[in-house]
Amino acid sequence: MRFLLLVTFYFSSLCTAFAQQQAVITGDEMLCPNGTGNAMVQGIVPYDSYQWQKKAYGSTTFVNVAGATSSTFTYDAYNYSVSYIRCQVSQNGETFFSNELFIDSMVFLPPFFSTEIEGEAAFDPNTGNYVICPGGQVINMIMNVGNVQWFKNGVAIPGANTATLVITEPGEYYANTAPPGCPGSSTNTLPIVVVYNPSCAPVDVTPVIAGDVMLCPGGEGTAEVTNETVYDTYQWQVKAYGETEFTDVDGETQATFTYDQYTYSVTDIRVEVTLDGETYYSNALAIDGIVFAGLLVEHTANGQVTVDNDTGAFLLCGDAASVSNTVLAPYTIVQWYKDGVAIEGATQTTYVAMGPGVYHVVASPAACPDFSQTLPAFTLADDPECTAGIDQETATAFALYPNPAGNAINLSLAQNTALESYTIIDVTGKTLMSGTLNGAAPSINIEGLATGSYIIKATGQNVQATKMFVKQ
Repeated sequence: MRFLLLVTFYFSSLCTAFAQQQAVITGDEMLCPNGTGNAMVQGIVPYDSYQWQKKAYGSTTFVNVAGATSSTFTYDAYNYSVSYIRCQVSQNGETFFSNELFIDSMVFLPPFFSTEIEGEAAFDPNTGNYVICPGGQVINMIMNVGNVQWFKNGVAIPGANTATLVITEPGEYYANTAPPGCPGSSTNTLPIVVVYNPSCAPVDVTPVIAGDVMLCPGGEGTAEVTNETVYDTYQWQVKAYGETEFTDVDGETQATFTYDQYTYSVTDIRVEVTLDGETYYSNALAIDGIVFAGLLVEHTANGQVTVDNDTGAFLLCGDAASVSNTVLAPYTIVQWYKDGVAIEGATQTTYVAMGPGVYHVVASPAACPDFSQTLPAFTLADDPECTAGIDQETATAFALYPNPAGNAINLSLAQNTALESYTIIDVTGKTLMSGTLNGAAPSINIEGLATGSYIIKATGQNVQATKMFVKQ
């Protein structure tokens, strides 16, 4: 038993001594230019002493680093690049050496940029400067870029943080940039100087205006100064048709001017500006207003239709009677109404009115969609003197569902109906589909029809019935 205890103690002591002498260091081995790194002795058991050592590349001997006697060591790229470091430690009178770290530093090419010129710009080989005229550009693009800030005359340019800078004004320009991997290692590019070319052609500072010249009824237009010159003052002026002099428009002293059709139709407008004590006048715009004819609708009777001479109402006799109504150009944006309610899908210029009711239409020209006109209402009513020779009540000859419909409509024919065939026409009267009616509840596929309003006319021996439906 005593022998076993001695062996165990001896083995434990060897393990402890072995663990104590294993000084292991870790740290930064690749340093940014002008940067620093840190190394440290790993492990939780402290040593009695620490001494960091350095060995230059090509040397065979480590030398102590003065003052570096703690478990951590901070070193810089300038003094320790391309060298080895290690830590000498002591424990219970014994000396041990750690592993070695090879320290190196990143090497980046100095920042440089390419330069292009556009427009009225050139390079002056005598001075090394770039010379520009108004409209000329000097474009600089940094090749090896990380973080960037461009400067003009020593002052940071707000928002100029990309690799490309477009220069249009004189000044001394450079960029402060850092490599992507080392954002703290920034340096400045060489400066370039941009000056105005004394041989530039004179700049024409005469103002140029553009804007709306044809106004919709009750509408407005806007004109503005289009050239890039910023003037000291602006004053818009107007000249009525037949007059020879322009007069100032009160309160209109900005680079833009908004005017209405009622006041400025059939006039000329311009702007007077001043710059550096000189006065200039712009070109003139001739303002006019669009004039539309009144809203007109043509009515065409279909079937047995008469007009009540006293009321002007259209009198319908039989289910086949209807009135086709067409809005005349230029009114192409249309909505038809019945009894004051918008008719779903009735947005074409032609609408076939069937059945009693009060109808009207609201329409606008395509050129001025906000300018709408309303046609006075017209009335359709049943003719009290109708003598149409029909053997059965056409109003109940068949029912139609669903309405509005999807891809099919279903007909429910009255008992003993004589209806045998059908025709589907659009609101202009054009026949689109036709076929026979079989059974008491035939179904008609209308998948091929476009969205809109349609009329289905069912006929048979001595009977005819008509109904309107909407295809969604």
